[in-house]
Order: sequence, then C-alpha cells, then structure tokens
Amino acid sequence: MNTSIPEERHFSLFDAAQRIQAAFDSLDIRPVTTFTGQSPCAALTELHDAEGVLLTGGWGKGAREAAAVGSLYEAMEHLLMDRHAAHGAEVRPVEDLIGLLGPDLTGYLPGALLFDQIEETIATRCYTGLVGATDFPYPVALSAPTYADAPLAADTFDYAPLRRYASNSGTAIGGSLDEALLHALNECAERDAISMFLLTHFFHAANESLRVVGPAGLPADVADLYRQVRQCVDADICLLDISSTPGITSCLAVAHLCYDHARPYGAGASLNPAHAARRALHELLQSHLALASNATPARAGRAASVHPVQLLQQWPRLQPSARMDIEDRLASQPIITVPLEDRPAGTVEAQVQQLAQALKADGLVAGYNVIHTFDNGITLVNAVVPRFERFHLVTLGHVVVPGQRGGAPGGSR
Repeated sequence: MNTSIPEERHFSLFDAAQRIQAAFDSLDIRPVTTFTGQSPCAALTELHDAEGVLLTGGWGKGAREAAAVGSLYEAMEHLLMDRHAAHGAEVRPVEDLIGLLGPDLTGYLPGALLFDQIEETIATRCYTGLVGATDFPYPVALSAPTYADAPLAADTFDYAPLRRYASNSGTAIGGSLDEALLHALNECAERDAISMFLLTHFFHAANESLRVVGPAGLPADVADLYRQVRQCVDADICLLDISSTPGITSCLAVAHLCYDHARPYGAGASLNPAHAARRALHELLQSHLALASNATPARAGRAASVHPVQLLQQWPRLQPSARMDIEDRLASQPIITVPLEDRPAGTVEAQVQQLAQALKADGLVAGYNVIHTFDNGITLVNAVVPRFERFHLVTLGHVVVPGQRGGAPGGSR
C-alpha cells in the first residue's frame, strides 16, 4: 500500500483509488483497466454501464499504480464532461456578451466571431474570478467541444466557425476542488505555452533561441525518467523549456522520429520546474505507448487518423505549425542549454494562489466553473484564462489563427 502523497495531490494513490471507486459505485459504473509497457507504463481505463455497454475511457501514465489511478480519474473526467457539457449554462444575447467580454477579447479571434451573429443568443457559464478578479461569463462551446452537438433550445448561435477554437483544455478532475483547480490552471498554462512556441517558431518563424534541457540539467530521478523514455521510444528525445508565463515552467518533449500521422509529444506545466519536465516526459511516453496499444480506442484512432497537414492543404501558412518540425529549428536556431531544478511549491491550496498571482502579474485574468462534485469531494472543474492562446489546436488540423497574445496585428475586425 502506497501511503505517500504525490506532488500536486491531496491524497495518497491508495486513498485516491478508493475514493474514485466509490464515485464509480455511486453511478453504477464498472471500470476495467489494462496496461501497455512495463514501468513507467501507460494505463487505459474503459468504463461500462450496468448492461456492459462501453461508455468512454481515459489514459494514465507513470509507475504502474500511478498510471492506473490516473486513468481512473481521466475516464471519470471524460464521462462527466459527456454528461454535463451544458451544466450551469445560461443563454444570453450575443450583443450582451460582447459588452461583458470587452474589446481585449472581442477584438481578436475567436471572440471577434461573435460580431458575425450579434442578433443571436449564446450559452455561457459564469466563471469565478481568482485573486480578486470579477466573475465573468464565457461561451460554453469554447470549453466544452461536445456542447455544440446538442445545444440548449434557446441557444440560436451557429457554432460552425467558433468550434474550430473549442477545446477542453483547463478541464480537470481532482480529489478536491483545489486539487482539480491546480491541474486545470497548469493545463491552461501548458496549452498556452505550446501555442506560443508554435507561433514563435513556425507561424512567425522568428529568430529565437530554443531552450534545451538535457539529462545533466535535471534532478537524478527526472534524468532517469528521461533515459527510460528514450529507451522506450527507441529514439533520441528532446526536452524543451517553452515557458510563456513568468513563474510557471512549461516543458515540451518530442522524440526524433518520423511519423505519418500527427506528431506525438508530451507537455507539462508546474510551479516546480522539475515536475513540469516529469509531466512532459510521462506524456511523451504515454503518447507512444498508446499508439502501440491494441486497445479498441487506440486501434480506432489509428484507423481514422489523418495527418493534420492534409487537413490544412488550403492553408499553407498553418502547415509548418501542424508539422512541428522541431529538428529543423534545432538545426537553424541558436540553442541555450538550461537546467530545471526540483523546487516543490508547497501545498495544493498555496499553489493555486501562486498560479493565480503569477497570471495576474502577467496581466491575465483566470476563472473557474465547478461542473460536478461527488459527496466525497471529488470535483470536476473547468478553468479558463480568456486571453491565453488556442493555437495549439493547429496540431489537430484545425484552422486557427493567433490572437492578441500570439502576435495578431491590430484587431481581427
């Protein structure tokens, strides 16, 4: 029995597993977990209802117990998002929402798309502002991609243009509200950092250095993980510091391999620089193991896979970002070798406040909406930082353009 409490968590793996199982029992749902790889490994949990029908699934990564628990929580996250996509939604006139969001958000895409349907109505959620920020509304469809498939009856908005920017980034589950919120905010920072990296190095092709992290610049346990991942993917790997918000470290990990599909990568963000690297390396491992898995979702994903560059044939300016040829940038740009130290950031509650303060110091507003809470405190939350970039969606073949933060010239209208 592992009774130690993992970093950025409230509960031990044993307690976390017991608590999530209680949540599944309350819904009469049976989880089934399978593993790919040894240790570290990837775990896939598939959820079945009382009749045995497959509902959804989720992945986890790391040591076997951590991977299993992570997959249980991710599977629950996916289930709740499917069931509660419209939770807390309030339909309001688009014209009113434009006034509430203000020109900083509606002057650039995706917010500028609201003007095209100014006479319609749209579903929003109310987000609780952090560190003294005012509560604010935000379109449900931007943070719950499946909402547009079954919008509320009073919602007259045509989501075809807006859903290109839709992402469940910032949706996270945890043993408590603060635990879920910590992971949601870190994910927001991570996706913004990926977006800014793609914009800088591929969309704008700026003459910028790459910050490379080698094993020698990592704490011993993370350096060991680096070597384990390299061995597992059977290729050299590259770990980059791609941080975009001061005080929050974001990392990107890739393997030096050629692919006939979207390039798998790992990313992670944390107040603890070494933990951001851990998360990125574990995600890279999970991406490769999932590709090799014989599980039904993995096979279906491979069969349906279309390279994002093919989806962007009519938008050549976006293709380099979707291709993500990091090897070309490593060969053409200056390289700075940087270390990442192990600097634990304190309690979960303290980290939430530190993250919110770091965002505020960078001129950013963050808010959250609680989507579901179980009786034992397990919580699903969605966090948004409205001015963060969503350009990372280009790696899925989405036609997206930068916003103000990503270098869009002037307003988008």
